Amino acid sequence: MEQQLIQSIDQNPNNGVDYYNLALIISDENRSSAILLSGESMTIQQLYLKAIECDSSHSESYHKLGFLMTNKDKIITLNNGQTMTEQQLYMKAIECNPNRYESYYNLATAIEGDDTITLNNGQSMTDRQLFLKVIECEPYHSDSYHNLATILLKSDDTITLNNGQTMTQRQLYFKAIECNPYNTESYYNLARTLVQGEMITLNNGQTMTEQQLYMKAIECDPNDTFSYISLSSLLSPYETIILHDGQVMTRIQLLVRAIDCDPNYPLTYSLLANSLPGTIHTAITLLDGQLMSHKQLYLKSLALDQTYYDAHVNLANLLEPTESIVLPSGDTLTKKQLYQRAIQLKPNFHHSFIGLALCMNSNETITLHNGEQMSRRQLLQKARNQSDQ
Repeated sequence: MEQQLIQSIDQNPNNGVDYYNLALIISDENRSSAILLSGESMTIQQLYLKAIECDSSHSESYHKLGFLMTNKDKIITLNNGQTMTEQQLYMKAIECNPNRYESYYNLATAIEGDDTITLNNGQSMTDRQLFLKVIECEPYHSDSYHNLATILLKSDDTITLNNGQTMTQRQLYFKAIECNPYNTESYYNLARTLVQGEMITLNNGQTMTEQQLYMKAIECDPNDTFSYISLSSLLSPYETIILHDGQVMTRIQLLVRAIDCDPNYPLTYSLLANSLPGTIHTAITLLDGQLMSHKQLYLKSLALDQTYYDAHVNLANLLEPTESIVLPSGDTLTKKQLYQRAIQLKPNFHHSFIGLALCMNSNETITLHNGEQMSRRQLLQKARNQSDQ
């Protein structure tokens, strides 16, 4: 096929479709370029540019060029000297073919917050409107249903499709799964909408619990860190669960697996430390062979995110009243200072105030990061007020 296209280009150098199809072949084979019969070497980008030079309304080539651009602020120069950004390429693709749903989708994912984008026909669109347009053009586009669902705040919030159909957040996730039964994120997000003991019925009639949805997400993507974490939170300390592949796992093993999937997510290390039985000297071996104690796990959390207040509190809980510890940042903090740092990071976390108060005697006062002086009694009252909110 490639040689036929190269020969066709040699015979008719102005057929843009041939350049486009040649670019697709090179891309599929993970090659960087192709050599024409003239001896000219052309990259994938150059082939798409040539296709546009031959046919300035070739929608597919504008879209593919946009997809090649990894930086949204990057500029590409067409063969006619015109410069275009990634967004402009997608908008041009839509101008040439108003039903090119992939370009609507890529534009939507590039929009932040409540921003809007103005198409070449003057129409202003939000990310929500763009996702709706994708579904209008391609009613089985799973990711657009999923992304529309994430825009809605609650499970019973609704949105009206361009065909007039009204759908709730859950129904959008159901549809996303119907269109793509391997949509890991939709199973995960759907599970997050359930309350304890609740069951839902998918569009295929299958009934699933929260636990089963997380397990399905893991079946679709065995490296889905967040599903392992969420699944672990549903288990009691010594309870086990059997995954789709027959593997039996405890809560601790699920968290160890989550770390293996994403070693740079700070929360998992703290959750694992919280789950370890025994004394503070208990250690666990991660899947990479690393042996870590409670303290080391909390310190690892702080190494990844030094603003993680919960790890400060948990470290403080492990220390003796006069003991200090060196953080990954290089700071040496006492038990009291760790609680104070946690309060500074999250002023409404009542556990920090309780921990700090319990380190003090009845007539002692302490100065917080904001200059406020508080007694032991005032700290405990502050904690009570926050826990009641």
